[in-house]
Amino acid sequence: MFPEIRSRLRLWTLRNRKQQFRREYDVDIQKAHKFGKTDDEIESLHANWRMEFDLLQEEIGAIETSLIIREGERYGVDVPIQHGNFGVWVEGRAYTNRYLTDAAIAGMRQQIRQERRERFEEWSRWTPIVSALTGLLGVIIAILALGAKR
Repeated sequence: MFPEIRSRLRLWTLRNRKQQFRREYDVDIQKAHKFGKTDDEIESLHANWRMEFDLLQEEIGAIETSLIIREGERYGVDVPIQHGNFGVWVEGRAYTNRYLTDAAIAGMRQQIRQERRERFEEWSRWTPIVSALTGLLGVIIAILALGAKR
């Protein structure tokens, strides 16, 4: 429970940092153009930004992967195997870990939603029966209470 909360908090922090990083990049590029920086300096700025952005994206991808795999295991959803499945897994450049592609995460989310829906439908089938039995029990108790008064 707590590792999941910690992971979700870290994911939220990284996503906010990614948005902030994009805004800072836009400002830096505007400043570079305004102050007449050369194309090489602007390209260097872009390359540095891209490297930092990729690091953030890889860490986000790794955390999202661990969270979705944990949730998939909880609901019995098949997790794509890591070895030999290069269309589903991305090899991290900065970190030694691999993470799922956005399409694979979306597919797993859809399978998890389907499993949740099926589990809810199983429970919801019993709702009318339980409601009817509860009502019937109330009627019986009322009849017994009236009979005990007389």
